[in-house]
Amino acid sequence: MRKVVLVILAILIVALHFGATNVHAQTTSISTLPSLLPVLVNSNEVIELSVSYSGGRNLIIGIIDSSTGDYVKGVGSALLPTRNCKDPSTACMRVVTSTDTGTIAVSFEVVAPMLAGDWKLKTIASIADDNYNSIQSSKSESPLPTIRVYDKANLIILLPPLISVQVDGVEQEPGNIALNLSPHKHSILVPQILPMNDTTRFRFIGWGDSDCKGRRSCRDSCLSPSSMPNRTVDTSALPPGETSWWLWARYVIQYKVTVTSPLSYEVIVGSSPFSLVPKEDWYDESTVLFLSVPASPQSMNNILGALGAKWIFDGWYTNVRYLANSSTVPFFVRTPIAVEARWRPDYTTPIRIAQPILIVLGALVLVYLILRRTRVRGGEQQDRVLGVRQFSFEP
Repeated sequence: MRKVVLVILAILIVALHFGATNVHAQTTSISTLPSLLPVLVNSNEVIELSVSYSGGRNLIIGIIDSSTGDYVKGVGSALLPTRNCKDPSTACMRVVTSTDTGTIAVSFEVVAPMLAGDWKLKTIASIADDNYNSIQSSKSESPLPTIRVYDKANLIILLPPLISVQVDGVEQEPGNIALNLSPHKHSILVPQILPMNDTTRFRFIGWGDSDCKGRRSCRDSCLSPSSMPNRTVDTSALPPGETSWWLWARYVIQYKVTVTSPLSYEVIVGSSPFSLVPKEDWYDESTVLFLSVPASPQSMNNILGALGAKWIFDGWYTNVRYLANSSTVPFFVRTPIAVEARWRPDYTTPIRIAQPILIVLGALVLVYLILRRTRVRGGEQQDRVLGVRQFSFEP
């Protein structure tokens, strides 16, 4: 009987353990992919999300208005089997995944409010049972950046958060702006370079505009061929089918890369030689750099070099951290960085040559000193003899 009770207890412990593990594993997390843009009242806005999940294959994902707590109007989509939630007109969908753990990309096309102002939204995700009842322990929420809703705007300019634009010579607030301007030509100017600090800055690379299809997700191919930071927009002549001009000021982040080396070095950007560069220079974020130094060893450019003295390459160091000792090394520009090519002197050959010479010179000096000492002693002895003789012949 006692054995039976122990077996039953063991089974219950194992069952509780695995049950607790499964409940704990049912989790979700959400991240927003792009930054959200200004929108006009009653217009459509695309919101893209990345949802990570664990512990189930049935998911419920949606967009909620933070002020009301209700799902907003819209429709969702994913590259997986989906179904609408109870109300098909709301931004809520059920997703069936093929695995119990993973990350999926989903998007919602939501409808903006009828009134202008700040639109505050949040995303929700949870694992559901087979009847699509949400498992509350797996539920996660993530607020979205506030979306500014405008009632009228014939010029919308998209900018990084810290960069401001001048419209007709008037400085605007940093970040995205929407303006309702008079119907004529207006001058637009953004900074070519905007320093953040001594080692980080923004660099303007071009404009995207309303001619770019799918303006809320412009790509590099949509950039204007002009990289000048100033341009003119005629709000009296809007693009066909558009109610406003959309301009996208495209910037990249640049970091300062400092290189130090007692010998010459070469920088290759991607697959193209960049030739010799200054001690420090600016490079776009995610640039692949190849730093190269001459093959080791290298002869010294002095008299010791003529005797065989050499420089031996000791390796590349980034911010005092060892990187590699190959003559060419690649790395990605992700932050400001200081790269040092370390070389150490090698005097082995000059010392080997100098050793016998020094021995001979030492021997010659020793012989010279011995001979000189012998000569001095002989002179002193002769002086004594002469002194005795002189003393003997005195009257």
